[in-house]
Amino acid sequence: MNAESAEHLYLAEQLTALERCAYFALLVDGKVTWPLTVAALREHRLDGDWFEPLAALNELFAKLQDVLGSVMRHTAFMLAEPAPTFLSVLVFFEKHRVITSVAQWHRVRKMRNQAAHDYDLQPAVTAAHFNQIHAELPELVQIAARLVSFCQQWLDCRPLDAELHEVLERALRA
Repeated sequence: MNAESAEHLYLAEQLTALERCAYFALLVDGKVTWPLTVAALREHRLDGDWFEPLAALNELFAKLQDVLGSVMRHTAFMLAEPAPTFLSVLVFFEKHRVITSVAQWHRVRKMRNQAAHDYDLQPAVTAAHFNQIHAELPELVQIAARLVSFCQQWLDCRPLDAELHEVLERALRA
């Protein structure tokens, strides 16, 4: 296997991981009753089964954004796009309408970082955080779909799991 085909295979694997993250994030998001309320948090404060999908959603949301960043960086590399910084990568993908805007990406990234490092015990803050994740998730999943489409068009590279790809596309059309 030459270096070019190894890079192509690696990107196809990354696209598969990206779609897997998007699919499972949507699946877990569907297990939560939205909007999340302070009353629900207080009522279920000791119910591990109730909190499990929230913890999973928090993790999947962060992972989805991480994988998106990794795939964008690798795609830019494969296109020999000058990208000395991740900001350059974001500007490139904003220009190609894969991401809505660099500012939106940074806002969601900041939200993701705060969730990873803040352990707020205030139910109102926790409810607001999860409701914001729920609100932002569709856009992140759409970014993933646009990035997969971009890679298909520009690099003739597709995710390896055709069944998952089709299931996710159907879910996005619904």
